[in-house]
Amino acid sequence: MGHLFIPVFFLQIGIDVDVSSFGQLTVLRDAAILLVVAVAGKLVAAVGTAGTPSDKLLVGLGMLPRGEVGLIFATIGLGAGVLDDDLYAALLLVVLATTLVTPVLLRRRYDHLAARARAADPNQVGTRSMPPPGGWIQVLDGEIALSGRPDPACAAEVALEAARYVARARPSATLLDWFSANQGAALPWSPRATKSFIDLLRTGNARSWRFLDALDVLPRALPELAEPLRGRRTNPFELDPLRLHRWETLELLAQFRATDEGAAEWNALVLPERVLVAAFLIDVVGDRDDALAATHRFVSRLDLGNAAEHEISTVVHEPELMLDLARARDGLHEDAVLRLAVHLRSPETARAAYVVAAVRAGPEVLHRSHLRELHELVQRAFADPLVGLEAENLVARHRADAAQLVVRPGALTRIEDAPREYVLSHAPDELARHAELVSSWDEQKAKHALIAVATCDTGEHRWWIDVVAGNRQGLLARVAGLLSTMGYDVERAVAVTWPSGPALESFLVTGATAPDDARLRDALATAVHAPLRTEPVADAEVVFDDTASPWYTICEVRAPDTPGLLGAIAAALADAGVDVHGADVSSDGSRAFDRFEVTAGTARLTHATRAAVRHNLATGVELTGHRSLRQRIVSQGMATLRSVTRQIPVSDATSQPH
Repeated sequence: MGHLFIPVFFLQIGIDVDVSSFGQLTVLRDAAILLVVAVAGKLVAAVGTAGTPSDKLLVGLGMLPRGEVGLIFATIGLGAGVLDDDLYAALLLVVLATTLVTPVLLRRRYDHLAARARAADPNQVGTRSMPPPGGWIQVLDGEIALSGRPDPACAAEVALEAARYVARARPSATLLDWFSANQGAALPWSPRATKSFIDLLRTGNARSWRFLDALDVLPRALPELAEPLRGRRTNPFELDPLRLHRWETLELLAQFRATDEGAAEWNALVLPERVLVAAFLIDVVGDRDDALAATHRFVSRLDLGNAAEHEISTVVHEPELMLDLARARDGLHEDAVLRLAVHLRSPETARAAYVVAAVRAGPEVLHRSHLRELHELVQRAFADPLVGLEAENLVARHRADAAQLVVRPGALTRIEDAPREYVLSHAPDELARHAELVSSWDEQKAKHALIAVATCDTGEHRWWIDVVAGNRQGLLARVAGLLSTMGYDVERAVAVTWPSGPALESFLVTGATAPDDARLRDALATAVHAPLRTEPVADAEVVFDDTASPWYTICEVRAPDTPGLLGAIAAALADAGVDVHGADVSSDGSRAFDRFEVTAGTARLTHATRAAVRHNLATGVELTGHRSLRQRIVSQGMATLRSVTRQIPVSDATSQPH
C-alpha cells in the first residue's frame, strides 16, 4: 500500500508548491534558519549514543534526512491555513537539502573512519589474511559473528559467506560494525569469493540478497553487473519491494530440483554450479541488450574457464531455446535436433539448457512432455558422428564446395536442405550432381513429370544412374528390380529423402551397354505402377538396431551378392509397411552389406513388423501397383498412435506401443 500511495503523496506536494517562490529572499532566509536548526538538532540528538562504540557524528548525519514526516505536517498546515506559501516553500527546501546532502556526508565520514582504522593497524594494509578453519563466519546463539579478524581485502568473501547464514540467523552488532568500518574499502574478487558466491546461489534466500543490497556489496565487487543491479532499485514500474531481493529463475530452479525429475537431471550434471550462475544472470541481465557482453565479463571474473563461459552464455542468451523448439511443429525432426545439438556443442550444455527451459516451461504438460522428448533426442544425438565441431565444419565445407558447382538456382536450396548425414558422407561433386537433378525434377513436376533420370559414365562399363521421384512406398524396390531386369548389376546404391518430399536413389551399376536416360525414364514411369515379384533370399542375416539413431530403426541385411538382391530386400521392406528414409548398399564381391534407415509410419519398427520383414525375405513377395489396404491401415494407425502418445505426460506413458 505504501509503495502505491507514497509516490502519489510526494507528487501532490510537488503540485502544491510554487517553485518560483524558491528564489525569494524571505524564503531563502527562513530556509537557512530552519536548516541550521535541523542540522544542529540532529547532531545534538546523537549524544544519546553516549557509552556505545558508535560514532556520534555518523549517527547524527544519518538522522538528517528524516524530514519526510515533517512534510506531512507541513501539508496539513498548508491546507488548514496555518502556514502560508512562503513558509511551506522554505520547509520544502530544507527537506530537499538534507535529503540530497546526507549521502555525500555519510560517504565522507565512512571513508574517514575506514582510513583511521587502517592507520591504526598498518599491518593489515594490502594484505589478505587466510580464513580460520570453518571460514570467517560462525553462528552463536542465533547471531552471525566473525570467527577471526579478516582484513578489508576480504570484505567481499566475508559478506557473501555471511549472507548465506542471514537466511536463518541475524547479523551481530560486531559484524555490522566491521562492515561499517570497512565501508570505503575496495572489494577485490578472489577464488574464495567465487566459492562463497556459488554457495549463496545454492542456499540463499531473499533475506540473503537484502543483506548484500544493504551493504552495497554486489555492485562494488561485480562492476560488470553494477548498472543492471542498481537498475532494479530504480525501476519505476516495480511496486513490490520484496521482488528487489528475489531471483525468480533461481527460485524456480530450487523448486525443480525438489521434484524427482529435477533431482535426477541435477544429479546428472557434472558441474551444476554453471546452471546456478546462468539462472542468476538470466534474472539480472537476461532482457538487456548487453546481456552477452556482461555475461562474458562476469564469468571471466569468476574464473570458471572457457567451457563454462560458452555454456553459461548459451543458456543466458537463449534461455527458452529448447522450449521454443519443443513447441515448434517440426521441432523433433532429425535436422532440427541435430542443428540444436551442434549449436549446444556438448551433452553437459544441452542438459543445462534443458534444466533452465524446464523451470521456465510452467504448467504446460504437453509442452513439457515434448521438451523432455527433445532433450532425450539431443542427448542421443551426441553419440552420432554427425554432431561435433569437426563434423559441422566438414558439412559446411561440403555444402559450400557443392554450391560452387551448380547452375540451377533451385539446386542451391536443395544443397542447403539436404540431410546432414548425406552431405557428410558424399563428395561435393556428387552433391552438386544430385542437387541439379532434384532441382530439374522440381521444375518439371508442374508438368506432371513423375520421374527424373540422369546417368554419369565412370568408365570401364560402369555408370551412376540417378533417379528422382516423389517419395512413395516401394519406390526403391521397383527401381532396383527394373535395373536388374535390364541387365545391370548394382555395385553400390544410396537412397536419400529430402524433408520436403522428393526421394533420390543413386546406383553404381555395371553392364554391357550404356544406359539411355529417356528409355530408363519411360521404363521407370511404367514400373512404379506395375506388380513386382521377388524370389526368396537365401542365407540372409537381418539385424535391427534402435540405438544407432534417435529417429530410425537401422536395418542391416547381409546376404550372398546375387542379381536382384537389392530389389528383393526393398520389396520385403515395402510389403511389411516399412518406409525407407536412407540406404547405403555395398559389396565385397561375394556378400552384400545393405544398411537402411527405416520407420513404420512415424514410429520405429515393432516386433511384428520386424518378423514380417524376415518372413518376406525368406518367402519372397509380390508388390502390386498400389499399397495394400493392410499397409495403409498400419501406417495410418501408427501415425495416429504416435500423435496421441505425444499428448500423454511422460510419467504416464508406461507401456510400449507395439
